[in-house]
Amino acid sequence: MARGAAVLALCASIVSAHRLELHRVEDRVQIKRDFESGGRLRSLESGKFEAIPLNLGLGTHFTWVYAGTPPQRASVIVDTGSHLMAFPCAGCDGCGKHTDPPFDVSKSSTLVYPTCSSKPPFACGNCGAKDQCSISQSYTEGSSWQAVVVEDFVWLGDAVDHPVRHFNESYSTRFMFGCQTHETGLFVSQVADGILGVANGKTNLVRKLYEEKKIESNSFALCFTAHGGTMAIGTLSTSHHEGDLQFAAATSMQNGWYGVTVTEIRFGSKILPVDLSHANSGHHVIVDSGTTDSYLPSAFADAWASLFLSVTGKQYESSNCAGYSEEEIAKMPPLEIEMLSATSGQHVVFSVPASQIFSPDGKHCGGLFFTEASGGVIGANFMINHDFVFDPDQKRVGFVPAKCEYRGIDNEMPEHASEAKDKPSSAPEAATTAAPAQTTTEAPKTTTTSAPQEHNATATTAAPASTASSPVKAATTNESSNFGASITANVSNEFIAVVVLCAVVVLALVAYRKWWRKDRPKTQWTKVSTVQVDEEERVPLGEEPMSLRGNEDESDDDEFFDSEGYVMSPRSIKKTREAFDL
Repeated sequence: MARGAAVLALCASIVSAHRLELHRVEDRVQIKRDFESGGRLRSLESGKFEAIPLNLGLGTHFTWVYAGTPPQRASVIVDTGSHLMAFPCAGCDGCGKHTDPPFDVSKSSTLVYPTCSSKPPFACGNCGAKDQCSISQSYTEGSSWQAVVVEDFVWLGDAVDHPVRHFNESYSTRFMFGCQTHETGLFVSQVADGILGVANGKTNLVRKLYEEKKIESNSFALCFTAHGGTMAIGTLSTSHHEGDLQFAAATSMQNGWYGVTVTEIRFGSKILPVDLSHANSGHHVIVDSGTTDSYLPSAFADAWASLFLSVTGKQYESSNCAGYSEEEIAKMPPLEIEMLSATSGQHVVFSVPASQIFSPDGKHCGGLFFTEASGGVIGANFMINHDFVFDPDQKRVGFVPAKCEYRGIDNEMPEHASEAKDKPSSAPEAATTAAPAQTTTEAPKTTTTSAPQEHNATATTAAPASTASSPVKAATTNESSNFGASITANVSNEFIAVVVLCAVVVLALVAYRKWWRKDRPKTQWTKVSTVQVDEEERVPLGEEPMSLRGNEDESDDDEFFDSEGYVMSPRSIKKTREAFDL
């Protein structure tokens, strides 16, 4: 029966991936990536950008991470353009209040401090007397953070923990992350606790789960809505897709970024007349979940303005615009970006509705900017209402229109056999549900970025996305209040069918095994001595009495026993000699 349970667990794991809820800070602030430093830039009123801290998360999506034993929760921005995971720890000098209390290293019984001599996958900025690896990020306007690298059990989860699901057993791994010990400037007023970098690299949490066979593929998917969404790791789920998944070929992934090759850009069935080598040079056009808006080369600006005017009859405006009405936007055609397919010799088309080109609040100004010297960015605004699949091992990025609303843990991940284990290890303590609070911050004035490099990386560690804005009341969602309810009514028909099929197979195997044993009586075997063939190992089998040699007759008198216990007689010896011509 143990084998049967294992088969059921395997079947169930194939049906459902680990799916997580994403949240979004509602403040409308432009964030883009500085491709020279890997840092993040925040828009100023002048239309220029300056650096902001790695983990402010303005206009970006975040989820929840649990770390330590017993587990402690932190909110982390999911950033495909960053490599590190980091969040504040207890005793952090000058750290502000965020969605969760700082991580307390003294409360975790499984935490260790990797040493510089152990060669962690970070460029340690300072080792100190204890040989502890330290990393830091700083900005010329005064914002900075410092962190000590620690290692502990880590897993991604929901806003509230679900001990009965045993996520700490199914999806946890020992993982190194930055334990922030000092913050200044805008880091003090940030909303999200930290950042989860999922760029392709050695410090990628998804890759480590795959290497430990916790998930079936080194891949993850981000499905954004305007207010949140869903993240999935491992097995791809297609139940929420509204079309066929298309895969674009990923570039060499410079710095671990997920780039694509653009072959054509269309608006209203008209081709944008530009030299696409500007977009396909440098870092190419990357898919960056940590950038609020989308960007193309500045060399495309004039051609786009002319094309937009010819199609809509209006001037294209982005920053400080007069605005467009919802009726005007509804009449505009989609923007189509054609890319090289992951299938050789083919192309795929990413279609962006006009409603996603323009910001959904305020005056509906354009969210597509033409400021890059080369390359570009498909940012969070273009990713909304699409499921983006990142598959670095196959060197591809997929996309498909989808319903991205998070439906609650019981709908997203029906409970199955692999999660019903009852091990003696201590269950995680339930975390307190906390809605992200928001605080108002001022934009920094000037910027330069200094961040530690990873081994085998060509750029500095990516700066965190950020969060800031007006205060809001913390609220507990209806989904969170129902997490303890029964899942029976929420299990999908597909999942039930697969489980029933697996159960039938297991029962058939058990019945066949019993029948096979019943119809075959037990057979006992005895050991047979070996034949002695080596002359040196032969044992004398006895000799014929001298008195009888050469005088054998048909008499059985004078029988004797040889050394092996066989009965011998002159007649038997005679018959033997005749048979072998002795």
